[in-house]
Amino acid sequence: ILSTNIKDLNINGFEELELDYFDFEEFISVSKKNLPINNLVGLFLQSGRSKFGEKNILLRQSFTLLELEILKYLALNLGQQISISKIFIELKKILKTSKDSVYQAIKKLENTYVIYTLKHDEKKLQKIYFKDFGLRNNLCISKDFSHLFENLVLSELFKFKEDFFYNKYFNFYSQISKIAYISSPTLDIDLIKLRAKKILPKALELGIFHVIFITLSSEDSFFEQGVKFEVISFDKFSLGF
Repeated sequence: ILSTNIKDLNINGFEELELDYFDFEEFISVSKKNLPINNLVGLFLQSGRSKFGEKNILLRQSFTLLELEILKYLALNLGQQISISKIFIELKKILKTSKDSVYQAIKKLENTYVIYTLKHDEKKLQKIYFKDFGLRNNLCISKDFSHLFENLVLSELFKFKEDFFYNKYFNFYSQISKIAYISSPTLDIDLIKLRAKKILPKALELGIFHVIFITLSSEDSFFEQGVKFEVISFDKFSLGF
């Protein structure tokens, strides 16, 4: 048995088994805390999926200065469209580096399961999320619950071992299963239904017949022109796999 955190490491004669960080169900199992489910969701958001979310000292031990500054920038811009050029422009204000060094550092972070690059379905655009969303809480003090919850939802989708894409209508969608996911932690049902009508034409265009809104507590289900719109709380979404 050989254990590594390098994604593209291939050795002849070895079978590959990828073990991800904790998902929510596993977190509940290991935390052994007798708390209401909403409290457990909040605790999961705060602590994250691995030991990286527990001790700041690991940040200093595990990453170079350049990698750490990149991670800080990504934490402040979680869920935003990002380019390497933009990151380089910001970083060169605080340290001496090159665009190629930034590119290589980002590729290393991706190759070691620290970050995940989400691509736009049509344009050459991308968003970068954390494989362990709890890492963001150790990298910046500014609150961004909406995008942190978005990263939380994405972390549960990693179970499917599929490539996901985004556009202005959907946070994440699979071109294989034809299911779209929208992170809506605090949006009420009436506003969700209004949004559903607006995104319906795009869903039909892409052949998507199941759109899931993930919330903190709201739940509902309805159809529009054959498309199923499902509103489900995060805990039921996660534990229902």
